[in-house]
Amino acid sequence: MSVPGNFDGTNQQQSQFVPPEWIPTEEHPDPLTVTWTDLYSIYQTISQIGASLGSMQQREGATLQSLNAIATHLTQLRAPDDGPKGVPKFKEPKTFDGKASSVTQFLQDIKNAIQLSCCSLVSDHDKCLYFSTYLGSRAPKEWYNSVELNNRTLLDDFAKFAESFKKHFRDSNIVATAQSKLDDLHQTRSAAQYIARFNKWVIHLDLTDASKIHMLYRHLKPSVKDAITFVPKATQPTKFKEYCDFITKIDDCIHERD
Repeated sequence: MSVPGNFDGTNQQQSQFVPPEWIPTEEHPDPLTVTWTDLYSIYQTISQIGASLGSMQQREGATLQSLNAIATHLTQLRAPDDGPKGVPKFKEPKTFDGKASSVTQFLQDIKNAIQLSCCSLVSDHDKCLYFSTYLGSRAPKEWYNSVELNNRTLLDDFAKFAESFKKHFRDSNIVATAQSKLDDLHQTRSAAQYIARFNKWVIHLDLTDASKIHMLYRHLKPSVKDAITFVPKATQPTKFKEYCDFITKIDDCIHERD
């Protein structure tokens, strides 16, 4: 918009701007009157808006460059990860040796491993094949070969496959066997070794934490029992796993003192 060269912003000269389709009404019988001051104010306002928009675009450009630089820097700092995605690391199950006493723990380890590998072991058939890779030679492998030859449909139902395995290898009277083994078990070396053997058999019994603690305490070394008496009963652990850690620490302290 051009402004007359001799205009100083105070000239109150008026001019009328009549739209082509303007029609007089009772409320507005005459066109609106616009002064050159009004036009100059509008011109200044538009110029300021244009300048502001230009400044905003410059700031936005600078901000975008900064964000891109930060993103590039973070990408360079990110440590490379060459490991498989979505597959957590875990301790693999031990190979099943065919012993009845190993059935329960082996099944638990296998099921845990399958759960952690759920992204790669999708079908029941995949799970059964994975299971078979941890079967030891002779009886365990012979059992699996028999399933493949005579009952292949079992390989498509992991739950039934695991149940068939358990029925074939478990002790028919495992509860009585476990109870007998625990009755004969005594701490002769470290508490950690005693607890490991204890857990091997107690897993077959349906016991509360209090019952497990009582059974574990029975056959501890006298020196360990004596040390326990110095710990107030109210502060002793009531959870079995925590009690095992408690016993192990006491036993370690006794060995360090000796």
